[in-house]
Amino acid sequence: MTKHILDRLVPRLLAGVLPCVLLAACSSSSTLDSADSVEETASEDPTPLEPDVDYTQLADFSAYDNWVCDNDTIFDPDNGAELVPAVSITDDPAASLRTISGNTIPNHLVGDFPNVSNPNAIDEFESSYRVVLRGDAEQPDRSSPNAAQHVGVSLGGVLFDPNTAEVYNNDRGSGWNYEALTIGAAGNSELAGAIGYLGTDCNNAHVQPTGKYHYHGMPEELISTLLEATGANPAEPGMVMIGYAADGFPLYARYGYSDPLDPSSALVAMQGSYELKEGTRLSGPGGSYDGTFVQDWEYVAGSGTLDECNGRFGVTPEFPAGIYHYFVTDDYPFIQRCVWGEPTDDALIGAP
Repeated sequence: MTKHILDRLVPRLLAGVLPCVLLAACSSSSTLDSADSVEETASEDPTPLEPDVDYTQLADFSAYDNWVCDNDTIFDPDNGAELVPAVSITDDPAASLRTISGNTIPNHLVGDFPNVSNPNAIDEFESSYRVVLRGDAEQPDRSSPNAAQHVGVSLGGVLFDPNTAEVYNNDRGSGWNYEALTIGAAGNSELAGAIGYLGTDCNNAHVQPTGKYHYHGMPEELISTLLEATGANPAEPGMVMIGYAADGFPLYARYGYSDPLDPSSALVAMQGSYELKEGTRLSGPGGSYDGTFVQDWEYVAGSGTLDECNGRFGVTPEFPAGIYHYFVTDDYPFIQRCVWGEPTDDALIGAP
């Protein structure tokens, strides 16, 4: 049975703010096989955008056929067999570890893969990620953020991997890394041919050359699936835990309490605290800071509701005594680019 995502998407609250602090740290070298995290360069230029479009906002990719999430079954690209999602989450209090294991197949509706801008088919991989087991009222030391390319893993066992492998002029030494989801990356008339649309679906996700499906932003259908499992209406605001960050603190989607310490307060859309730099780029692509590149953004404390790693301390449905937690937001950086606690598993630390 298939469903159309456009009928159930929670309205997006778009605001021109946010990415990650310590950008060099968020793109540090990796112990992973680099082929495991390489994105495909787009093969199709996006539809030209009106010149007055705000390039800093989340791009609207809904005009692309594959963006619609109407596939509830995934088939093995080699033999055509159905790939059934599998995930388990186990806690080891003695070792203070939580392990998320599975086959990386998403447990929700997805778009069409391969597609013209992402030629990779979803495949399964046996995976196991270890994070620190966190408890009520726990907070990390927020004096210095830690690098983490794969900043977290969903409750369905799919990685949150916000960065791309695309760089300005295909020069990894240029110091300019493209963003995947801003209109700047998708439609800037001067730079569109360099990156274009990366074939993401309604979950702001696509597929690595290895076959791993992964999220770059708000996982809409994962949210709907989790809300439906509790009997909630996916079209209404809800504070939804969607996974664990690389340091073990919980990860939530979109909404949090307006008063972080009062669960009876209204739910509001969280906003990151990043803004575009002023002026023009002094190297690489030149031109104004328009959100096309990671390096176009800077953290401005207090400009949003979250800290530089897109999180805060507060109460949540799962942690009534409070806990530090991260958010996936509708605005930049979409998914946090750093974590405060030390990642435990090397598989969650790598870079593109």
